[in-house]
Amino acid sequence: MVWAEPKVQTAEGKHFEVAGFDRASVQFVLELGEQVLRDAERYLGEQPDRFPQRVLITLRTVDNTADACDYQMSIEPGGFVRVDFNWREDLSLWKLCRGMVDGYLARYAIYHYGYGAPVTVKAWVVSALAAQTYVSLRPSVVSGWLEFAEDNTLPLFPSLLKTADGSRSNDMETAAYFLVMAQRVADFSRDEISRFLRAGVAGYDVSPQLTERIQSLDPEAPAVTLNDWWKACMGKIFSEPVFRFKSLSGSERWILDLSSMVDFDEAGVAPKNLRDLWRFRNELPVRRIVERRLGQIVSGIDRVNPAYRNTVQSLGMLYEQLLAGDEEHAYIFSLTGFLGDFADSRRLREDMEAVLQNAGFD
Repeated sequence: MVWAEPKVQTAEGKHFEVAGFDRASVQFVLELGEQVLRDAERYLGEQPDRFPQRVLITLRTVDNTADACDYQMSIEPGGFVRVDFNWREDLSLWKLCRGMVDGYLARYAIYHYGYGAPVTVKAWVVSALAAQTYVSLRPSVVSGWLEFAEDNTLPLFPSLLKTADGSRSNDMETAAYFLVMAQRVADFSRDEISRFLRAGVAGYDVSPQLTERIQSLDPEAPAVTLNDWWKACMGKIFSEPVFRFKSLSGSERWILDLSSMVDFDEAGVAPKNLRDLWRFRNELPVRRIVERRLGQIVSGIDRVNPAYRNTVQSLGMLYEQLLAGDEEHAYIFSLTGFLGDFADSRRLREDMEAVLQNAGFD
């Protein structure tokens, strides 16, 4: 009997092309790439349609030994970026996120700063943006990081000089995630955070600019060091519950608000429900409201209770189908998925609340 050679499966997204032998794996990585792209664009901005050449992601079994490299990135003539993953069972989601961000930022750096730019991209930017996607998919890890730090020591201030090119084999740097969080609690604007990240992609040491930014406006105040600022921000992060997850009931209320018809009624459109919303998909007020809700989903998904994670993702997919789809049956399919996920999440919430009540935790 002659066995057929396995056929390479490929899929293309906006800025990624994925190739591998398993269709399900290829599709998963492509969807992850779209999430990586959305998270990166929140800070780096959306790239123009002429942004050239998709980053090629290949899924291949290179070596099954424990010390095998998880991924390798290469830049070929013409600025073509390729990331080869060692596709094995113990490849972590973190490494997958980091490798895709690594490749995307290399392509971004070439486009904006020249062919030699990828070797100077700072590691903290890669880790910070990879962590945005990782946390959005595994929101419970933030509590784990905080609890670990409370029981041990606070994360050290991340290196702002180390390049991504020299640290691809390192473990995840949670400090890079907390650096962006520290800027938020210090009231940096989104534009300011974006400028620091873009400077890191361009290869600059942002220490002088960051040091200048954190100084008091009072000329008589003593100078603030980066280390002192970091400790103060970490203390605030650990003391404020805003960085913890929404409760089960709070997550459900948030989803109900995002799927409510009230905003549409106030805008002069009167869909009866989400099913009926399809009829109004080309109305400008509807599109603006749905686009705004998609933005709320992207910005708030990392705080939703993990029990409602799938439900929020389903709602986002439903709204994306409404904006970009042209087949009603596909929209109905997405709606069915959302309603099913919502019912599962609500049932889980009710079961957990019943268990707690029976145990005396009212």
